[in-house]
Amino acid sequence: MKKTYVTTVPNHIGAFLSASRLLAALDVNITRVSYNKAVDSHTIFIEAEGSRQQLAQADEQLAAICAAAARKKASCCSNSSCAMSPAG
Repeated sequence: MKKTYVTTVPNHIGAFLSASRLLAALDVNITRVSYNKAVDSHTIFIEAEGSRQQLAQADEQLAAICAAAARKKASCCSNSSCAMSPAG
């Protein structure tokens, strides 16, 4: 099963690495990563492939990472945005 995640990655070292390690730990294969700095310097598209159960676990864990990053940023900044959502 394939799924595309659209995410706004926090602007700090290792933000994408955390997501890719999480997917690897669940045996989810990243088949494509798309990023266009000219369009938006923080938005990336991650296409992933795995079983329905693996992708459901990825949904939950990626959302938790994103929520934690948003809370951390909100504690020092009033303008925070972070989203990790399945696109299909």
